[in-house]
Amino acid sequence: MSASAASADRIRVTGGAEVGGGRLEIGGDGGFGPDGAHARLRATGERLVLIDTSEYFVRVSPRLDLDATARGARVHGEILIPEARISPHALPAGTPRPSNDVVIKGTDRPPRYPIGLAIGLRVGEGVTLSG
Repeated sequence: MSASAASADRIRVTGGAEVGGGRLEIGGDGGFGPDGAHARLRATGERLVLIDTSEYFVRVSPRLDLDATARGARVHGEILIPEARISPHALPAGTPRPSNDVVIKGTDRPPRYPIGLAIGLRVGEGVTLSG
C-alpha cells in the first residue's frame, strides 16, 4: 500500500496484495475537509482462491467499494463465485452446540459508527455442492 497527498484534503491510495494465487487490487482517495475525514476505496480481484481444503474449494472475484465519512460507512458491490467445490462431511461426534438456555439479545441503541452493506453474491456455473 502507498499513499500520496497533494494536500490534506486529497490523499490518493494505491496498492494490493497477493491473495490466493492472484492479486487483490486496492485503490481510491480520501482526505480531510470541512465535514471531517472521508474516503472512497475500491477492491477488485479475479478468481482469487478463498479456501482450499478437502471439503471446500472456493474462488472469488470481488468488486467492492467503500465510501466512508466521519459519520458512517457504506460497503457495496458484488462478489462473483466463478468456481467452487463444496462437499462438507458430517459434523464430528462431540461437536459442541449451545445449550438451550443460551439467549442472544439485540440492542436498541444505534451503532456508534453505522456501516451499511449492500453486497450482491453471484454464483457461476462452476459451482458444485455435494454431500
